[in-house]
Amino acid sequence: MENRVNNKIQYVIAIIAVFSLIVSIVAISSGNKNQREQNDLIRKQQENIDNLTKCWEQKKIADNYFDLGEYEKAIEKYDIILNNCDPNSYHSLTLKYKSLALLNLGINNETSRMVRLSPIISAESVIKHSLTYTPTNISQDCLIISSNGFKSLYDETGEFEYVFYEGIVYLYLGKEKETIECFNETITIINKYPSEKREIIHNYTISFAWSGMSIAYQKMGEDKEAIKCYDKALRAYPKIQQI
Repeated sequence: MENRVNNKIQYVIAIIAVFSLIVSIVAISSGNKNQREQNDLIRKQQENIDNLTKCWEQKKIADNYFDLGEYEKAIEKYDIILNNCDPNSYHSLTLKYKSLALLNLGINNETSRMVRLSPIISAESVIKHSLTYTPTNISQDCLIISSNGFKSLYDETGEFEYVFYEGIVYLYLGKEKETIECFNETITIINKYPSEKREIIHNYTISFAWSGMSIAYQKMGEDKEAIKCYDKALRAYPKIQQI
């Protein structure tokens, strides 16, 4: 009898030992899985950081090329960023600078060009230059790609500056009606801003938009409308020079 009891006890102990071993194995396996998942997460985070750093370095190189007037090299670098980097990182700014570089390539003028860090301020001379601009096939291609970039940015963000730049491109493309539409849209957006959010840059933009419309109407032979728009440009920002 005692032997039977002992045998049963040993059997139960053996069962418990096996069960404990199984539990231990499962726990270790689960722990390893969690550790692997954690390691994978850390690795992905590091890859994202590395990728972000590389994109930032590419952007600095592209910006330097832009500022040096080497727009084709800048565009190549901007394309690398747009094709390989997280869209949430530098997409809008990169596409903006690429489109500005394409606009400058299309204009092909040393004195009248969009400055990367102050494009709205530099827009005044660029808009004036459109009066004497002579297009080529290559410049037209650059301008078309530039307008597509600004249109995409405006569709994504609704920001006034992108439709403003789009209007400038259309002015060079000889699309006066589209120019007027874009500049009118620019003014409409800014005029919706509360007075406390209006800044001097908005006055510049409105003034240059009216100035651009004045040139568009002038090209269309509608001199009366051209004069009206120019008068509005003067009222929006009195320091604007005569075209």
